[in-house]
Amino acid sequence: MTVDIVNTLELELKNISADEKTGFLLGCSGGADSTALLHAFCSLIHLNLHFEVCTVNHGIREEGAKDAQFVEKICAGYGIRCHTVNGDLGVESSEDKAREFRHSSFQAILEKEKLDYIVLAHNSDDQAETILMRIIRGTGIRGLKGMGKLDGNIFRPFLGISRDEILFWLMGNSHMWHEDITNQKDIYFRNRVRNTLFPLMEKENSGIKTALINLGKASKESEEIINGVLYNLIENAINLPWGVCIRHSELLSCTPALINEFVREKWREFTASGELSRQSVESCTESILQKKSFSNEFLPGGVRISWLGKFVYIGNEIPDGSMDSVIIGSPEVIVKTPFRGSFYLEENPHGEISVSSFPITVRTRKPGDHIKRMHMGMVSLKSIYASYPVKMRDSLLIFEEPEGKIIWAEGAGKAFGVEGTSYSINWIDSVYDPEFFRM
Repeated sequence: MTVDIVNTLELELKNISADEKTGFLLGCSGGADSTALLHAFCSLIHLNLHFEVCTVNHGIREEGAKDAQFVEKICAGYGIRCHTVNGDLGVESSEDKAREFRHSSFQAILEKEKLDYIVLAHNSDDQAETILMRIIRGTGIRGLKGMGKLDGNIFRPFLGISRDEILFWLMGNSHMWHEDITNQKDIYFRNRVRNTLFPLMEKENSGIKTALINLGKASKESEEIINGVLYNLIENAINLPWGVCIRHSELLSCTPALINEFVREKWREFTASGELSRQSVESCTESILQKKSFSNEFLPGGVRISWLGKFVYIGNEIPDGSMDSVIIGSPEVIVKTPFRGSFYLEENPHGEISVSSFPITVRTRKPGDHIKRMHMGMVSLKSIYASYPVKMRDSLLIFEEPEGKIIWAEGAGKAFGVEGTSYSINWIDSVYDPEFFRM
């Protein structure tokens, strides 16, 4: 056990391109792993690293205050700024609540002090435990990969080092640490995995921790392969402000497994709560493959999955696109629509709209709307709009003269017999084109 923790840390810092401008917040409980992390950072003085420390007394154990004082003393010896957070969670607090309190405390200090990374001392034993815990609770490929060395702004440089190697390094350098006596009690799920399950599993396979870690690495590689294929699928999707649309034909060329992952990926993008079950995902995929109605259009977290004509839509609820009449007194008047963006009329000899004189009015559909067509007389816009997805119909534009005569309607074109100067619609910040969704 001759792992040089300081060299390992320096290498991991290089891997994330850290320099003297990078700010770190070290989470330190006073336990062996995080104490080693603190000493290792302080050993890299030649890198001119900018880091501060945060220790959290959750208010669960009487010894919590002494642990915090221990960390404060180490920091004072090195001249490192230490933030101490005192909580009052109580002895009945769960493992999850303690973690949430700790991480929210780290995040608050990170933002307040304008630092870049929260540094945690999870090691390879923690990784094996995490993967096994996720297997027991039920997980997929994403969960099997375990913790990442860099997850967003959370940096874990010790994931490749075992707990025994950390202890060996601490003792070899005469560094003291505090033991959390509750780690030996099976009051938390992780403790039961560590103290009870692993010893039993190691009787069957002495390399079970390594096997689990390798499973995590293999899962990460599989996820990267899936993401590569998924990226091409997502690139062909149409992004709207509230969700994403993808052609049904694009999805039909995919395997069910890839469609499952697409649904999961987009659900994660548009929700911040809930849990999406495999059954829900597979039900969505079945509906897509069989081109049938979705059994439940609302997924957990309020995410909607539905048909938009020949497209599958996943995202938040599409807002109402209807608008009241807006008078256009001159071509340069800018009209703002509810969600399609803003436009103005630009004179164009090949333009689609003919205007004999201003003002004119622009609005969206109303019951009973008709437009005059050559050889057809007055035609109901309702029959024309039937070729658009229902959610898009209320956003289609209609131009009419002051007396109410429709001179142009989106999807129908110019009314027969209308003469005047030709104009085209010039969108300033168009969100989407309904013609793209026309069936």
